[in-house]
Amino acid sequence: MTTEDYYLPSQAQAVCNISASTLRNYTRDFARWFTTEATTVPRKFTVDDLRLIAFIRHRTQEKQERIDAVQAALDAGAMDAFEWQPPQRPQQPTAAQDSEAGVLVPLESLRLHQALLAESQRREEQASSEASELRARIEALQNELGRAQGELAAVKAGRYHAPRWWRALFGGRSAE
Repeated sequence: MTTEDYYLPSQAQAVCNISASTLRNYTRDFARWFTTEATTVPRKFTVDDLRLIAFIRHRTQEKQERIDAVQAALDAGAMDAFEWQPPQRPQQPTAAQDSEAGVLVPLESLRLHQALLAESQRREEQASSEASELRARIEALQNELGRAQGELAAVKAGRYHAPRWWRALFGGRSAE
């Protein structure tokens, strides 16, 4: 058999609609009915292995049978009457059929994502420059506010305050 005739564990899980732990449990509990490739690391599954997995899944999950009952059914030859075929694998295009066969992402999609990335980088640079301009403006305003507060304090300190005896005779504001 070639490597194309085997299914990887993830492919077997997808085809048989089971989890990774269920697949491990099945290959452990029903090891004598699986091929050697399915029970040794790295695991590879044949179509017959997938059929066995589907049979076990059908009996344990849909018919609610216990593992020992399924094992007894396998010993009795119940799998001979089990009708199941894996879905057809998609045809792999040859290099002559498709010049982009080795491409993981369609070229149009790649170009679109590159354009979106360039646009987002441009916007990020623009936002960064606007933020630095705003920081500089805030700093200038804080300096201006500090100067104004200093001038106000100087004006208040420089006010004339009449002596207490003057205020007592003629009235006026008290010193603050």
